[in-house]
Amino acid sequence: MPNSPASERCWQSAPAFILLDLLSQGENPVETLAEQTGLSVPNVSDHLRELRMASLVQTRRAGRQIYYRLASLVVLQLVRSLQDVSHESLAEVRELVSDFYQDPDGLEAVDMETLNRGVQEGEAILMDVRPPDEWAARHIPGAVSISIDELEDRLKELPQAGRSWPTYKVPTASSAAQR
Repeated sequence: MPNSPASERCWQSAPAFILLDLLSQGENPVETLAEQTGLSVPNVSDHLRELRMASLVQTRRAGRQIYYRLASLVVLQLVRSLQDVSHESLAEVRELVSDFYQDPDGLEAVDMETLNRGVQEGEAILMDVRPPDEWAARHIPGAVSISIDELEDRLKELPQAGRSWPTYKVPTASSAAQR
């Protein structure tokens, strides 16, 4: 990555981290990224231009639409490392871990094999409570998309199963910066 004013600005910009976090979910056009961040299209475009100049994102043109994605696996690994660090330091995660150890029966860790088997056999429902656009970009096969905002209203729509395992994206440094 070049040592340029653009790359230095990227590391000082909360919106840049938010965009990198969103792009770690998959490629998106500027308009979708603007909607997801609550920033204006010109503002997102400026940040993406700086991220591109810093060799952190790349583009792909499809007709008139330009899609942005992380530049490489190394950048994805960097974003994942930043997410891991933020997970360790967020109060919500610490509270969740604390609740688990105070009442280990209240939460259940489930490996992918058990999860897949439960969903396939109709013994469990896997709810993905992330925003719909994140679910559309990537999700666990068999997951039902119900955003956290809709969860209470839509629970009655779900077939009754023996168990349900909500999945979610743990808040990252970038989503925490949005608050």
